[in-house]
Amino acid sequence: MTDRANAFEWFQAVNNERLARARIDGSPPYRYTLAALGPGADASIRIDKQFPASRKYAPLDYVEVINNDTLDLTVYINGSDIAYPVPAGTTREIRNAIHEFKFHNDDAAGTTTLNKIYATFKRAPMDADRKAAGE
Repeated sequence: MTDRANAFEWFQAVNNERLARARIDGSPPYRYTLAALGPGADASIRIDKQFPASRKYAPLDYVEVINNDTLDLTVYINGSDIAYPVPAGTTREIRNAIHEFKFHNDDAAGTTTLNKIYATFKRAPMDADRKAAGE
């Protein structure tokens, strides 16, 4: 074997080990703070574009949305029509593979307050249930 082939095999082994460790340990958190959002408006993000470092943990499968505002909002995942309401002053956890994320201001007259709503995305660590399922 050539040195180049040995280096490639070594790189593959290191990369596979890193991926396995990331699956077991999860990822660091990636936080997104929502800017002011007008009445009835939407704000969407693509996880891989907003957080390029998260690509090595893709797909992120957990999000915690914290709504410290006085207005209700709804979030949508991956362009789905399934709505996840997040009323004012509450926290919502969602476990699902996440590639796209959309915030929707449910209020017809009020604008959300800057830095009052945020979402924290991550790849959750493997728990006993996921391990038993062979994920």
